[in-house]
Amino acid sequence: LAERRAECTAQIIMDALYAPIDVQLQGTQRLGEKMYEGRLKSFSPKDGYGFIACAALKSMYGRDVYIHKSKVPDGASSGCSLQFTIGLNAKGQPQAQSASLVSQTP
Repeated sequence: LAERRAECTAQIIMDALYAPIDVQLQGTQRLGEKMYEGRLKSFSPKDGYGFIACAALKSMYGRDVYIHKSKVPDGASSGCSLQFTIGLNAKGQPQAQSASLVSQTP
């Protein structure tokens, strides 16, 4: 598992090095424009954030992807499919940077 995580992390770093990107975005380092797909696992309008379940990123980071309310697409609700790019916060945890709705129901 550690070897696979290192390989995936190395690939994301390589993607970031060779992609035209902004280095910082609101304290989050962008990793390029690679698109991932996942399911909006939970979202709390009251708290202003939620999480996206994405198997590929969970295997790399050991956690779901955080998404701020400002990044959640209109019409999205728990269970819907999203396509998104990621960045890493100061703790190295994945956060959605841009997201679009793929399908409303799982």
